[in-house]
Amino acid sequence: MSSQPPPQPPNPVSARAEVPEYDPKDPMGIVKYCRALTIAQGGPDPLADPPPTPASAPPPPSANTRKPAILPPPPPPPCARVGCDNLGSLNKRCSKCLVACYCCVECQREDWPAHRKQCKVNRKFELNKQTEEDAREGDGQDPS
Repeated sequence: MSSQPPPQPPNPVSARAEVPEYDPKDPMGIVKYCRALTIAQGGPDPLADPPPTPASAPPPPSANTRKPAILPPPPPPPCARVGCDNLGSLNKRCSKCLVACYCCVECQREDWPAHRKQCKVNRKFELNKQTEEDAREGDGQDPS
């Protein structure tokens, strides 16, 4: 039975001799320097490939194991006709401005005299917004 001498800490003088000088011109210079310094001080190679895992081993836990939250759909908007307490439907919107939602065709028809002016404003606003976006894209300018 032979006794082995206990492991000795690395000699700082010889460890320094093995570490190359940091080259600021080399893009990987700091990485190479830190790696060589860690190895010279007796640490494991920080860039070594991890040991292969057996096929039956469970996959390593990832940082994002949560499933993305599925949000419920937004509630339907109220009917745009004044005095109606029903909920509107996105399928029953004003076909001109697509802003006002109604619960039924009757409410839409009854509300048209009141909605007519706002509808025109909504369409002008949307048209101006589209025209500005088209002009920016045509000029090659950044839209923001």
